[in-house]
Amino acid sequence: MDLRLLKNRNFATAIIFSFVLGMVLNGSTILLPQFLQNSLGYTAGLAGLALSPGGIALAVMMPVAGILAQEFDPRIIISIGFACTAAGLFHVTGIFYGIDFGTLVSYRVIQVIGIPLIFIPISTLNYVGVPREKFNQVSGISNFTRNVGGAIGVSLLSNFITQQRQIQRTNLTAHTNNGNPFFVRMLNGMSHNLASMGVGSAEASHRAIAQLSAQVDLQASVLAFKNAFWVLGFVVVLLVPLPFIMRRPSAQETAAAAEAH
Repeated sequence: MDLRLLKNRNFATAIIFSFVLGMVLNGSTILLPQFLQNSLGYTAGLAGLALSPGGIALAVMMPVAGILAQEFDPRIIISIGFACTAAGLFHVTGIFYGIDFGTLVSYRVIQVIGIPLIFIPISTLNYVGVPREKFNQVSGISNFTRNVGGAIGVSLLSNFITQQRQIQRTNLTAHTNNGNPFFVRMLNGMSHNLASMGVGSAEASHRAIAQLSAQVDLQASVLAFKNAFWVLGFVVVLLVPLPFIMRRPSAQETAAAAEAH
């Protein structure tokens, strides 16, 4: 692995983008199934069905991104891709308990539709200013960086969600006391419903508290996932102006890069 290639401004910047792309793509791909299965009770098969249209959107956008990268300045395409991806991630923060399947599918499609606009032009700019005999090195380092970014992103997001669940649960339980009239009204209503079903008064009260505790856990989980998507979106939006650090490739360099990958 020839790390001296990182002296090349385009390649070094593209490596950073590949790292972030790996974090966002792998991290967001892990987040949604976790949310669907852990918070909404989806089966693994149903969660996969919710994600599959996003894969179709990626497949459709790949050739489109390739054409745009050849016809226009790749730096502009990357910047647009980052903006679209950030907007998609912020859009997913609208998730809530009770969200329907169709809305989840649309969230996933919107979330990933900008990723090919990043991935394809980066693959072109990777090779700008690099000797042809080093193209294999460029490809290897780029793929390695993207995979490492994906692994780190998944690890960090898993830890972030665990911490956020605890924080959000603490914040929510601070309002579940007799000083909150809404909590008292809900608890009394649930206890009354259980008592009307033949449950004893003391047992009804215990069951109502257990049900409310489960709802607090569920809402804390939803808020944790919302915050995780917000953080991902914030990281990506910071990258929108950075592609213009890179040098625009000439027509010959673009053609050579197209042959390389």
